Amino acid sequence: VTGVQTCALPICKGKHIVHIDDSGRRFFYLEELVGVPEIDAMLNTNWEQEAIVSPSAVYNSVELFAGAGGLALGMEKAGFNHVLLNEFDKFACQTLRANRPNWNVVEGDIHNIDFSPYEGKVHFLSGGFPCQASLMRASDLALRKLVVHYSLRWREL
Repeated sequence: VTGVQTCALPICKGKHIVHIDDSGRRFFYLEELVGVPEIDAMLNTNWEQEAIVSPSAVYNSVELFAGAGGLALGMEKAGFNHVLLNEFDKFACQTLRANRPNWNVVEGDIHNIDFSPYEGKVHFLSGGFPCQASLMRASDLALRKLVVHYSLRWREL
């Protein structure tokens, strides 16, 4: 198990040795953590069986601020059918279209999209709000308008 920051974890309180590799990264050997409830739960799952479970119905989703599609890919793996993905950045839209030609990618400003054809047909609305760097450049008023607009889009669906 890698990526250990400090021994703030309950498993570190003197019971388990934190190893350090040549790069200075801290880690535990998994076999040394057997008996820690969280680790045991992770090791004793039915991942293989859970991975083959299929949804009992088709669930449609709309994704706003889709970027290059990371969140959309996760939603697709979870069984959601994307009926619309919106993104403002043309290069991100090119990536979305290249990777998933069957997705309905709508390029442009969220304010200009007609969501009425999807009314009553969407089960999930997701959105990867713009990254912190973009938000820091935006004024507080612009950000508030964006959040309000996002909420209004959900009401339309």
